[in-house]
Amino acid sequence: MLRLWDRLVKMPDDRLTKRIFNGDFSKKKDWNYDTKHIFDSLNLQHLFASRSMDNISLDSLLSRSTEQSKENDINKETTRPRNPAS
Repeated sequence: MLRLWDRLVKMPDDRLTKRIFNGDFSKKKDWNYDTKHIFDSLNLQHLFASRSMDNISLDSLLSRSTEQSKENDINKETTRPRNPAS
């Protein structure tokens, strides 16, 4: 999802695909909205809002996303109630 978003924000504005992307940007039920949640979870809302990657490489963004997912999984596991041994 992040790779596609990166390609779309870098695409020339005169392309039909980019015009559709720009038109769908504010919708709250599109995949773009799901992408916004990823940026929110990485504390990079400014990148989503500006539709740019600034100086962050896609690999760095993907690595950050993977690390955040791992942390979330660990937190879920450690806060999950345990069943007493029978």
